[in-house]
Amino acid sequence: VSTQSTGKKDDDKIDDDKKDDEKKDDQDLKCASCAEVNFSKASFYLNGEKETTPQVPDKDRYVPKSKDGKEKYTLCSAADKPMATCTKTAGKDMGCGKAWISMSFDGTIKNEEGSSKFRWEGVEFYMEECIAREAKCSYFESMLNDSPTSEWGKLNYSVEQCKLKICDGNGENCKYHEEKKEEDGKKPDGICPRCAEADFSSSKYYENGKETQMTDKPDRDIPDFDLCTAPKNQKCSDSQASCGKVTLTLKFSGAWDGETYLWEGVKVHMQKCMVEDDTCAKIFADLKKSFLANEMIEAEDKLELQNCDLSMDDKKPDGKCHFPDLIFGGFKVKEGEHEGEKYATYMCHHRFVMTPNRDAFKGY
Repeated sequence: VSTQSTGKKDDDKIDDDKKDDEKKDDQDLKCASCAEVNFSKASFYLNGEKETTPQVPDKDRYVPKSKDGKEKYTLCSAADKPMATCTKTAGKDMGCGKAWISMSFDGTIKNEEGSSKFRWEGVEFYMEECIAREAKCSYFESMLNDSPTSEWGKLNYSVEQCKLKICDGNGENCKYHEEKKEEDGKKPDGICPRCAEADFSSSKYYENGKETQMTDKPDRDIPDFDLCTAPKNQKCSDSQASCGKVTLTLKFSGAWDGETYLWEGVKVHMQKCMVEDDTCAKIFADLKKSFLANEMIEAEDKLELQNCDLSMDDKKPDGKCHFPDLIFGGFKVKEGEHEGEKYATYMCHHRFVMTPNRDAFKGY
């Protein structure tokens, strides 16, 4: 008695052999598995001010490997790097990846005296690991942000530059991927940095009419804003908005415990989404409301705008006539139209007065 194999059985055997070969290929692919962090070229900021780079403990060079943070990667600088067997994930082809990343991360340090914001910039991260051949640099940013909470608390990572190489196990058939954030500060349309901070470097402080030095270090924080040394990105809600920058020069005066005080020349640097209606006067008015709401000044205190420098990314010469935002001794408050004629209202800076004669602006 003779038997004959059907075509279907042959096809099934071929499919089974193919699956066995694929499984064998995956099992045969072994890659180095290591990672480490390098702080040697990094800069450290505490509450927005650059500090002398502190001595980083050697343990902070290690990268968590398990979700609970108990298992860590072997350092890539170690003499013997461990090898890991690659397995397919969700049907994706795997390869041996090498990644070099320059990144920044920020967080909050809490202690008995309160909390302080910190930021590291220019931290280098290196990893060798099994990785999907289609992976991009964004994979590592997600991986870092999903890492366990450190003793510094939950950290926010941002990849500034990335170089990625993914090869077969024998080092052939390599794919390269590289990303670098634009250094000129440009953001995608509709995305702008949002930050603000006070600058006391050129200010003068008076008590009872006499110039003196502050005993306590002034607070640089502005309510509802991150410091500009560690800005967060903002999605502009208005489709006509552009990225704007403004520097307001302020003057505070008032009384405290029977003493009078005067603080002039305090600058507030601010970046955020802005529209054309965001004039110096409007931004100053919003800032004053915020100071009052957060009890940074009292209702009876006097807060004045001494100077303003405002710019927006999309304000470019277009050959048309415009009312200037700034004039000698003053700045534009608003624009309007009356009986078909356009007009602008201006306000004088402190110590300047406006007269009918445009050439008569002067200090007193």
